[in-house]
Amino acid sequence: MIRRISFGTLLVPAALGCAMLLLSVRLGPDASWDLRNYHLYDAFSALRKHGFTDLVAAQRQTFHPPMVDLPSLWLRFRLNRWPHLLDAMLAVPSAVAVVIAWFIGRRIEPDDTPGARLSLVLAVLFGATGVAGLPTTGTSMSEMPAACFALAGLGLLLTDPGARAPAWRTVLAGIGFGVAFALKPTLAILGVAAAVAIALCTPVSASRRFIRLVWFSLGVALGALVIGGPWWWHLTRLTGSPLFPYMNQLFQSPLVAPVDLPNWFVPRTELQALFYPFFWAVSPSRLVSELTVRDPRLAIAFVATICCGLIAFLRSARPVGERRAGFLLVFLAIAFILWEAGFSILRYLAPIELLSGLAILIALQPLKARSPMLPPAILAVLLLGSAAITIYPDWGRERPATTAASVEPPPLPPDAMVLLLTGDPMAYVAAYMAPTIRFVGVDNNLVHPGQDSALERQIEQAVRTHQGPLYGLQPSAPGDPGAAVLRFYGLHRDGPCLPVRSNLDGNALAVCRLRK
Repeated sequence: MIRRISFGTLLVPAALGCAMLLLSVRLGPDASWDLRNYHLYDAFSALRKHGFTDLVAAQRQTFHPPMVDLPSLWLRFRLNRWPHLLDAMLAVPSAVAVVIAWFIGRRIEPDDTPGARLSLVLAVLFGATGVAGLPTTGTSMSEMPAACFALAGLGLLLTDPGARAPAWRTVLAGIGFGVAFALKPTLAILGVAAAVAIALCTPVSASRRFIRLVWFSLGVALGALVIGGPWWWHLTRLTGSPLFPYMNQLFQSPLVAPVDLPNWFVPRTELQALFYPFFWAVSPSRLVSELTVRDPRLAIAFVATICCGLIAFLRSARPVGERRAGFLLVFLAIAFILWEAGFSILRYLAPIELLSGLAILIALQPLKARSPMLPPAILAVLLLGSAAITIYPDWGRERPATTAASVEPPPLPPDAMVLLLTGDPMAYVAAYMAPTIRFVGVDNNLVHPGQDSALERQIEQAVRTHQGPLYGLQPSAPGDPGAAVLRFYGLHRDGPCLPVRSNLDGNALAVCRLRK
C-alpha cells in the first residue's frame, strides 16, 4: 500500500505537472494578441483606474472579468527580471489541471498494475498535448486557471456518483463549477454538463437525483455569486448588464444594440454539426480557430464515446467503475454539444480536450481481458500518430530576453487623452503609463465612428470635449492608420510620431500628437 501511494498517487502526477512547467519555460514568454489587448490592461484598470475612466480601451474585452488576470499581473511585475521563473509560475494552472486529470483517471482506472498505470499516463498525455490547451500553456490565453476549479468539482462528483455521495461533497463540487463560471463565463457549459450527468447517471430514485441536483445547484450559485457577484454588480451599475456587451438581446443594456455579438465559428451546416471534430482532424483548418490547426484527438475521442458511451451507461450490471465511466462520458458529450452550439472556439474546449484521452481509455477497457498491455499499446500509437500530424497555432511568444516584458512608451502629460485609432491590440501600453492618462478606443470590434449607439455617442462626446493634450496610439506600419477616425473627429497629426519600444510586439506601435 505504501508503494502504491508513493508512486501512483504522488510521483507520476508530480512528473506530469513538472513537465508542463518545463514546457512553458521552453516555449517562452507570452506575447499573444489577448495579452496585449486586454489581459494586462483589464487587471491594471481594475487596480489603478476608478470606474471606467477609460472607454473601451481593450475593445469588447474591456468588460471581461479581471479576477484571473490580477494574480497574473502581480507575477508579471514581480518576476519580470526572471522570465524563466515567470513562465513556470504562469504554467502552474496548466500543471494543476493535468494533475487533476490524472486523479480523475484514477477514479476511472483504479487498477495499479504496470499496464494500467502506463495506460493512464498515455491517456492524460493524449489530452494534454492537444491544440486547444498545449499552445496556451503559460500564457494569459489559457482556460486552465478557471477550469481547474471545475475539474476539481468533477473529481469530487466522480468520487462516488451513487446514492452514498454526501451532500457536502456535492455542494463543494458545485462551488468549484460556480467559481469556474465566475472567472470564465464560457465555462458555464461545464456546470450544465455536470448537472445533466448527475440527472442521468446517479443510480437512485428520481427524488434522490432531484435532491442531489438541488445541492449541486446551490453550490454553483454560491461559488458564482461569491467570486463573480461583485464584478457583475459593478458591470450592471455601469452598463446596465452583468455580461456586457454579450447577450444584450437578453439584458438590454442601453449602451449598445439589443443583439448578441456575432460568432463566426459555429457549424455552417448540419453535416458539420454532426461530425464537427473530423473537419479539423486530418486537414489544416481555421473552422474553429483564428489560426490554422489540425488535430485528430477530439475526433478519436468522439468515436470512442459513440462506441462505448451508451453501452457503459445502459448496461444492467453497473459496478462503481462503470458508473464513473458513464458519468464522465455523459459529461464530456454534453459539454462538447454545448460548446459546439454556443461558441465553437477551440481554445474554450481545452478542459474537455484534456480529458479526451480518458474517453479512449474507457473504450479500451474490454481489451484488458485479452492482454493487459494491449490498451497502452493502442494509446501509444494514437498519441504518437496524433502528434505526428498535429498543427499547433502560434499565438505569439517573445524571443529570449533578460526581462519578460520591456515596454517603454514615450512620456506623456498626466492629463493627456490617448485615442486607440485602430483595432490592433494596444491597450497593454496603458499599464506602463500613468493611471491618470485616459485611454479611449474609438474604432474596434465594439465601436466605430458614427455608429448610432449610446456608447459611441459617449465616446464621441469625451473626445470632442477633452481640453487637455490629445494623442493617437497606432501601428507604426506604413500608410495612414486611423485616417478615417481622424477625419471623423476633425483631427490631424502634429509632428512626427514617437515609437513605443516594446518586445511584446517588436516595437510595432507609435504615439502621435493630435490637434483639432
